[in-house]
Amino acid sequence: MIFSNLEEAIAGNKLSQREKTKYLVFAVLICSIAYPFELAMPTFCKQTASASLDMTWLLATVANMIVAFLGIKRCYRTNEAIDNSEFIERFILLNFPMTIKFILIVFQISLACLVIALVFKNHTTQWEKFPNYASVLAVLATYLYYVFLNRSFVRLGAKICERH
Repeated sequence: MIFSNLEEAIAGNKLSQREKTKYLVFAVLICSIAYPFELAMPTFCKQTASASLDMTWLLATVANMIVAFLGIKRCYRTNEAIDNSEFIERFILLNFPMTIKFILIVFQISLACLVIALVFKNHTTQWEKFPNYASVLAVLATYLYYVFLNRSFVRLGAKICERH
């Protein structure tokens, strides 16, 4: 039920509190292991202090926070238009499968970038700027994440309307 018919199960009130709690626990666990994985990832560029890299990461972090805030706000408003109830519960439940899907997608993209990086590492002088590009792409990924999460809320709303 993690990936299929979750909206249907929520709309039909078919999930027990225990099942709903599992979604929260899994979502928290998935997010909590992200940083250790980042630390374990190999690096391919010089690890020197760079003002442009630090500034790019700072700006990307702030942009990511703004995008996440606006994404949550959009999901809240979509839920408000449905029936203005159970937002936190729905957000947690819909968030888990969306997070799993995005992890799988990002993992595949990361592998592709790794292969490209290994092939072109010695052929470009722009290699040191790769983390800057990755920071900007992370903001785009966050935006897309919330677009798709909001679409899940829209589908949920349609299923709730079908039931009434």
